Amino acid sequence: MDSSSNDNNENISPSAAADIFTPNQEGEEAQALPASWRGKPSALEPVTLYSWRVSPPAAKVRTLLRLFNINFQQIDGRMPGSKYRKVPVLLVGPGKFQINDSFAIAKALCPVLTGREMPATECELEKAITYKLMVALELQVFQSREDFLKFSAQFSKTATKDGFFAKAKRCMLITMHACVLQRLAPNMIAKRYPDAKGGKESASDVLSLLKKFRDAAPDRKQFLSGGNQPGVLDASLFGAVAVFVECDIPFVKEMLTESGFYPTWYESIKTRLDGDVFGDNLSSSVSK
Repeated sequence: MDSSSNDNNENISPSAAADIFTPNQEGEEAQALPASWRGKPSALEPVTLYSWRVSPPAAKVRTLLRLFNINFQQIDGRMPGSKYRKVPVLLVGPGKFQINDSFAIAKALCPVLTGREMPATECELEKAITYKLMVALELQVFQSREDFLKFSAQFSKTATKDGFFAKAKRCMLITMHACVLQRLAPNMIAKRYPDAKGGKESASDVLSLLKKFRDAAPDRKQFLSGGNQPGVLDASLFGAVAVFVECDIPFVKEMLTESGFYPTWYESIKTRLDGDVFGDNLSSSVSK
């Protein structure tokens, strides 16, 4: 969709605009958001994020919205009625434009949040974070019983304010789901990403690329975005690894340390999130 047709979306009803904006599928890029939104983050509101607490892709998007001070409602679970049956799903603007998949969300929001299109080099790094680094980390964790037990322990926690019995029931169901997940997830991931490689080596390769990108320019010494504020790429990398770090998966922290992203870079972004990596303290979190 060209920029002129995007601008026309603002002159029709929200429901009609949503019909014009066709949701993308996983691996597909989203349609461009209205050109008049460029450099105007507030144009995204109202924003709704459908996510899971311990989903690294959802953590990527949650971190991005929070670092750029976007007000949003977080709903725990898949989007009802959507043909896209995964998370994250993001609804933005009065027209509730639906964007699926964390890579597509990051690329679509970049012009609105930063005032510029995502450069080709950063786009390739964003793809590497989404489709290589996260997949490699997930496969590695699922292959280790000890690491998976730490990871699955977070499934029993919830960002909602439910009563005791509601939480107990939810914890039981989620824990059962986690047990099944360990058995099925490796095959599911391999089927979804046939070219992806699991293991520490594959994850280290992506971190090495990011380190080279950072070291290539003096202004990226503190953040990948350059300057003294984290950008889209910083949010994506942090979200991709933070779930594993906070679950105390040792090899993830070790790789980040070796590549120079831990502790200074990591803790700097975590501080900007008030230490709340999982979004547990967000007042707008809703459980279904």
